[in-house]
Amino acid sequence: MPVIRDFESVLVVESTISDSLETQSVKLSRTIPLDEEGVLLEDSAEVTVAASTGETYQFSQAADGVYYSNIPFSAEAEVSYTLIIETSDGMVYNSSEVSLPEAAAFTNLYAERVTKNGVDGVQIYADSRGGTDNGSYFRYQYEETYQIAPPYFTGFKTVLDSIKRNGEEFDIVMKELENDEGRFCYSSNFSQGVNQVTTSNLSENSAEAVPIRFIPANDPIIRERYSIQVSQYVETPEAYAFYKILKDLGNSESILSQNLPGTIQGNIFNVADDEDLVIGYFGVAIKESKRIFFDYSDFEIPLPPYFYECEEITLDYLDNIHPMYDGDANDRQALFLALENGKFEVIPEPMEVDSLYVIVRSECVNCATFSSQNKPDFWID
Repeated sequence: MPVIRDFESVLVVESTISDSLETQSVKLSRTIPLDEEGVLLEDSAEVTVAASTGETYQFSQAADGVYYSNIPFSAEAEVSYTLIIETSDGMVYNSSEVSLPEAAAFTNLYAERVTKNGVDGVQIYADSRGGTDNGSYFRYQYEETYQIAPPYFTGFKTVLDSIKRNGEEFDIVMKELENDEGRFCYSSNFSQGVNQVTTSNLSENSAEAVPIRFIPANDPIIRERYSIQVSQYVETPEAYAFYKILKDLGNSESILSQNLPGTIQGNIFNVADDEDLVIGYFGVAIKESKRIFFDYSDFEIPLPPYFYECEEITLDYLDNIHPMYDGDANDRQALFLALENGKFEVIPEPMEVDSLYVIVRSECVNCATFSSQNKPDFWID
């Protein structure tokens, strides 16, 4: 059980290196009081992973505060690894030696339409199979990516010209955008918390239909094409036990919260001071990833709503009478203010009256106002 103490700044370490040849990472931060929010990063540390074979791998801090290995590398079987951290104040922290567990297989990743707690939606599952009769320990993380297509895409940007007397007179110009700007965008989210299972207490060394992610049928992220990549980590019993404590504590926002109410014994320690508390676990795991794509129509789900309300508002440029005279809003001034700050765009549709303009909020016309237009390399339409 965690020991509750008065607040003190404690080093927090998050790192699992894998057998995949990739840029490995170590996240360092400090605890903050329970009544505060945010993340206090541990800057300017020297981070090294040392292998029992003599190789060492240096890490450098990036703009996001995470330390990444200077070169890609992979953990190897029958080799042990130690994490070494020297903080900017000269404190040195080591992990215990850790090695890869027995191999296991990530056999399937799939999605099904289900009703969960009375909510209709899509459940994503993983199947895993252990490689030995002694049971295996699996932990899962995911990155989901979804396509966004604004329902009022026009290919134009509304520009105000010839503005006089603070918007009492102005021209509306429709500027054509290049390369279908804002027609398709892509956003991503990462899993939070701890999702792990073990087969050590099962008659067969396999974990089937492990729930990974539930998406309600009315969630906008599946309005267009959706993809999820799930990474399975085969970990040691010690790592499983550490993360189980975190999960039992109800930690759902981050694998290691910045304001945990106590301390959790991990495998990292201050070389010179046994009393110096450290939260975290340095692990080595076998990593395997799978990706699937699907559309909402694959599950015969009704079209989900868009991310924003897209109400059409019609304003008359010629209706510029002050409200104190006719009791109506000054449409010309309302039109000017809506377009001047970029929060609305004109829909260039033919109108029976030339002075009428239909506007909707910009997010409904151009998705680049809240998402990225960069199409991921892995994306399949």
